[in-house]
Amino acid sequence: MLTTCIFLAILLPIYLIGISRKSDTSFFFTKDYTTTLKGACALIVILVHIPLLYSNKLQDAVGSFAYVAVTIFFMISAYGMEYSYDNKKNYLKHFWQNRIISLLTPIVIINIIAFLTISCVQKSLVWRFLYDVNDYIICLLEYCLFFFIIKKLGKRFSWSTHLIDLLLIGSVFLISFVSYLTNIIEIPFFRWCYERFGLIWGLLLYRHKDQFLAWASKHTLVKVIILLAISLVLGIGYLKFKFVWFWGEYLLKIILGIAIIALFLVSTSRISFGNKLSRWLGDISYEVYLSHLFVIALLEIALPSLNSNQFIAYTIIGTIIISAFTHALVKRIVGKLRCA
Repeated sequence: MLTTCIFLAILLPIYLIGISRKSDTSFFFTKDYTTTLKGACALIVILVHIPLLYSNKLQDAVGSFAYVAVTIFFMISAYGMEYSYDNKKNYLKHFWQNRIISLLTPIVIINIIAFLTISCVQKSLVWRFLYDVNDYIICLLEYCLFFFIIKKLGKRFSWSTHLIDLLLIGSVFLISFVSYLTNIIEIPFFRWCYERFGLIWGLLLYRHKDQFLAWASKHTLVKVIILLAISLVLGIGYLKFKFVWFWGEYLLKIILGIAIIALFLVSTSRISFGNKLSRWLGDISYEVYLSHLFVIALLEIALPSLNSNQFIAYTIIGTIIISAFTHALVKRIVGKLRCA
């Protein structure tokens, strides 16, 4: 637990430096807001994937919020897509080129690094690291497909924004529900039945941002206390009923995620936060998310005798180093290939 405590103790000032209360809501869900938030979420996700052999209670407790962190990743993505559709000329025209370049370029680079390093350590070619694609990317590309088709059809047949939103929400809910009911966990199409609800929250937040802020800005402290109490009650309830079919392990988990995210959004509706370091961590968050599993696998193979403190420390440091290198390379490549 020592390394986990040190890690959290370092993160705390990183994310507290620069925080200030604002008189308005102008900072809420700006690029700096979401970038800083993504960095924190990516670091939480690292902790949830620490193998059982090297885990501890504190790391496991923090990692238990990883599904909320991934939900927030989806939420930010859906929000950004809606914003870009409304504010960027020819967004749909270059949609697939820009999406595929942005999403897949980091995967290709990280997969090559993973393939070369692990193959060298094992002294044999481990091909699966070369073509592996994270389930998060598959789910996001699924939504991109629905988004593109529904927006295109909506434009062609002059559908109302309300109808388009309902179709997008329905597509996410349907896949999530089918995923849970059929429990087809070996097919990537049917994964992330809880986390993908973030796509719905992102769309709704974008569409009703002004109404949400108007509500959150009044009696904010009271609402924060109420949402905190609700989150605690739901959290305790989930621990007790998480093995109850549908109502506990599915519905209650989704509602708990909503409560925690709502608590954070209301708490930060008039807060400005972030600094150069926290935003830098946010900039490399996508690469952190993609590379940490490879780093964990590499350490398990190359250094199996590590103790828990060493394993967690090496995982975090190694992931950040590889992510920083990959991001710098990706930034140059994507900048040349993306359409304005």
